[in-house]
Amino acid sequence: MRRPLATLTALALSLWPIAAPATQGHAHGHGEDAVVGTIAKVEGDGLEVVDPDGKSVSVRLTRTTMYLKGTEEAKKADLKPGLNVAVETADGKAGLEARVVRIGSPDGAVWACPMHPEVTGTGPGKCPKCGMFLEKKKA
Repeated sequence: MRRPLATLTALALSLWPIAAPATQGHAHGHGEDAVVGTIAKVEGDGLEVVDPDGKSVSVRLTRTTMYLKGTEEAKKADLKPGLNVAVETADGKAGLEARVVRIGSPDGAVWACPMHPEVTGTGPGKCPKCGMFLEKKKA
């Protein structure tokens, strides 16, 4: 029994970067969390993110929202539909508010967990082993 279970676990972990960047860690109404997916639209102070399951999540951008591309500072103007993002959120007066928006790049870069380099993805996300955000690997 141990062998099939270990094989199934290894398979699930290897497929996670493909399937998991959905609302990994997202929960409504519970303090700080994260929304991971693809930008559907940016309009005014609003950001709409669609997870791989097709669920749309609206996040409010504030004056204190930080924007990052890898470890480099970015700007709100860098947010474009189709980009992968991981948005650290907190509950605000008008719903979810973005604390940090981590912007993925469409250049096919690989993102990896700083603690578990074997865990990779094609854009921002969270490590299934430790919950840390994936970081863009240097080329």
